[in-house]
Amino acid sequence: MKHRSVDLNSISRILVALVIGAVFIYLMYGMSSFGESNVAGEAKSVEKIINRSLMQYYALEGRYPQGSYYGENNGSKEFMEKLGKYGVIFNEDKYLYIYEPSDISNIKPNIRVVEKQHIGKGGMN
Repeated sequence: MKHRSVDLNSISRILVALVIGAVFIYLMYGMSSFGESNVAGEAKSVEKIINRSLMQYYALEGRYPQGSYYGENNGSKEFMEKLGKYGVIFNEDKYLYIYEPSDISNIKPNIRVVEKQHIGKGGMN
């Protein structure tokens, strides 16, 4: 009966290949997760910019802009036009802007920004 000798060189090469493969998979997964969280972060940054502009509008005008805008379903863009005068540039190709004003002009309206490619994928939560 012959015993095969275990070649330590072969085993170490296999282990190195497995470790490199595991590190590669981990890095690829991490990069894809980073991309998704970065997109959500962009929408939140846009929301913050719009909210700052709303505060500036209120400070100068004494009220928040009225009107509502729910993407392409509603033609009213009053708040977008008014905030545009304060330097806000809306990217309607990339984002859906949901503006819900209060009935009282001195209560801050609710604004949400959603990337259009995420609509239907749980992005409107």
